[in-house]
Amino acid sequence: MISEGRFDLAIQAGATWPNAFQPAVFYPTNNLGAPFSLTGWTAKVQFRETPFTTAHLDIIPTIDVTANSVSFSLTPAQTSLFTKVAYVWGCELTQTSTGKVILLASGKVEVTPEIVKND
Repeated sequence: MISEGRFDLAIQAGATWPNAFQPAVFYPTNNLGAPFSLTGWTAKVQFRETPFTTAHLDIIPTIDVTANSVSFSLTPAQTSLFTKVAYVWGCELTQTSTGKVILLASGKVEVTPEIVKND
């Protein structure tokens, strides 16, 4: 179970992330640590070389209002796009009615280069 905060990721280029069996799942909480409703919220995840460069990969995670969760995974084609050894990432939630934005999670990304390829 993940609430929010800083999470550094280790990604193997060319492989499914976080693994082939389940996505990464976040459970947002309010300032008191209690879950809050995700009804009316959207989410976005971006990976960048630095916080100041354009997005290298931009994805829309799945919001499950019943489970109060935000989840995402990366396909082998997406992780193959990581050609450098270091990136940063972030996941933001936006409340559609007010435009309020919450940084749900962020951190550094360490990439292990792809070794086995279909040349």
